[in-house]
Amino acid sequence: DNAELGGQPTFRRARAGIAYVPQGREIIPDFTIRENILMGSFARADGKREIPPLVAELFPYLIENLDRNGGVLSGGQQQQLAIARALAAEPKIILLDEPNEGIQPSIVEEIENVIIRLNREVGLTVILVEQSVSFVRRAAHRFAMMEKGRVVASGDIGDLSDAMVHRHMAV
Repeated sequence: DNAELGGQPTFRRARAGIAYVPQGREIIPDFTIRENILMGSFARADGKREIPPLVAELFPYLIENLDRNGGVLSGGQQQQLAIARALAAEPKIILLDEPNEGIQPSIVEEIENVIIRLNREVGLTVILVEQSVSFVRRAAHRFAMMEKGRVVASGDIGDLSDAMVHRHMAV
């Protein structure tokens, strides 16, 4: 919408359609799955407090267990819950900070597929902070590499060379 959001309070950014999934998930362990998801709906511009159908479609396990506490979920399930919470805001842009960090490999692929689907099928703009170059190459259209807070390389994902990765990323 070309609105300047720099310097705006976080609630205004959220109401403008930007959702954030933090590294480490940051769910509320004593809240139920339902309550955790509905926390995201407070950022909706239309004021509705509901679980969007997209959440049920992407995360049926969460819907089947709405009355369980979020704290009993595995790390991967908590990550799915954090993504569901962000989607409850019905955002235009979703920012995910290292969504696969600390997640068991069996769930990583599920989460990656959801993120790719959100962009390609749902049409959400996805901003991904990620160290897994293979996932970035599968998921992204464009990239920006940062080093010490500065963009050191950017472009179409096809331009992301192995040499560039080795030059700017510590392995």
